[in-house]
Amino acid sequence: MSAVKLTLSGVLAASCLLFVAGCSENTPTNPSTLDSDAVLNTSSGYQLETTYEVTIENLTSGQPFSPPVAATHKRSVQMIPRRGMSTPELTSIAEDGDQSGMVSLLQGLSQVTDVVDVGAPIVTQGSTAGGFSDTITFQIRAKRGDRFSLASMLICSNDGFWGLSGVPLPPNGTVVRYALGYDAGTEDNTEMSTDIVDACSGIGPVALAGDPNGNENAAVDTSPQEPIRRHPGISGHGDLGSDHDFSGPVAKVTIRAMETQRRYRVTLTNLTSSQPLSPPVAATHNPSEIRMFRTGHQASAAIEAIAEDGDPSVMVNALSGNASVTDVVDVGQPLTRSGEVVGDFTDTVTFEINANSDDHLSLATMLICSNDGFTGVNALPLPNHGSRTVLLRALDAGTEENTELSADIVDACSALGPTSLAGDPNGNNNSGIETNSPIRRHRNIRGDGDLGSEHRWYGRVAKLVVERIE
Repeated sequence: MSAVKLTLSGVLAASCLLFVAGCSENTPTNPSTLDSDAVLNTSSGYQLETTYEVTIENLTSGQPFSPPVAATHKRSVQMIPRRGMSTPELTSIAEDGDQSGMVSLLQGLSQVTDVVDVGAPIVTQGSTAGGFSDTITFQIRAKRGDRFSLASMLICSNDGFWGLSGVPLPPNGTVVRYALGYDAGTEDNTEMSTDIVDACSGIGPVALAGDPNGNENAAVDTSPQEPIRRHPGISGHGDLGSDHDFSGPVAKVTIRAMETQRRYRVTLTNLTSSQPLSPPVAATHNPSEIRMFRTGHQASAAIEAIAEDGDPSVMVNALSGNASVTDVVDVGQPLTRSGEVVGDFTDTVTFEINANSDDHLSLATMLICSNDGFTGVNALPLPNHGSRTVLLRALDAGTEENTELSADIVDACSALGPTSLAGDPNGNNNSGIETNSPIRRHRNIRGDGDLGSEHRWYGRVAKLVVERIE
């Protein structure tokens, strides 16, 4: 649990600011949605990185793969040209299994986020060779909107390769792609061992006789160069045979967005000139398991403690022990009225909170100069990138009559409110005014008790800005 540990001190301590506790723990665990009284206002974005785990599986029994090179990049980058001619860098992969030129090229492009030279070959399905196997896993970073590309040689071929080009990356979860084999169109398919890299004998299905310095025969270069096309497979008319043939997808590539905890900056601003707000409590949680409150439903004891007494402790204690909650923040300081400064307190608080990728945010705070008024947000979807702004309405917890008498209102109203109230210095201890109505939109201050027009508000009472920072 995170906590901003700020005590009510200075001028507020001198004014006997008391937020009275004394309610039992009770946090509902029913499905929740964004409360209808929280109005989405604006959203903006900027780039953050996500780490992906990539697993490659060789699906062939006849074709080992050269060490793959992978990249995340803008859509404009083409590792494998679409319906075009092979580049020198791709040709080096397809003919020689040499990825160094492609790595150097990609690392020099500003449109590329990350480049991974996997550095190990992938042997045929179900086999091992030394420390190599038919599967390899690596991690790669990407920015929002990036695509994923990859290329690797079909080792037992003249200029065969396989790869993926410009695959959209999921913001979360997993995507699986099956890759086909291609012919680079840069070398005749002689299928002779003298024209094929020696690694085919080392990790291929059978050892080949022939030139120990294979693939040095310039006479087999295709002239003129032909466009990249789907590889027809191994015909078996040279030293390669049916053992090396393949058809259909040659590789399975699984790309998974790794579950890394996110961090958000939350800013709450009081929009009223009449109502100070109690120290807020916020939580990130599984929205299908937790609801902090919901209009039209009974308030929990935890919301009652906030709405009547400005006491966040009941909510903090209940949420902190719940497995469906990722983080809880007890902000620990009240918000003054809009534009006001009282001691160290202002009309805005900012704090940070952790969240998992599927979490939502809930928050609640008391309208101090009221019997049981509060505001907040219930299960707000968190932005994957950038920020989200929500304007909040005033709500009535339905747990206390709106007498508007100082004897029934927390003393902090005098310290932080627009005027000092006469009456009981230990306000809000009258059990005779308890009610049991559902949460609803607050009907505002009538002004027929000790509260007056100076305690009324107009429109939304608070602005909530949630920004992803990690």
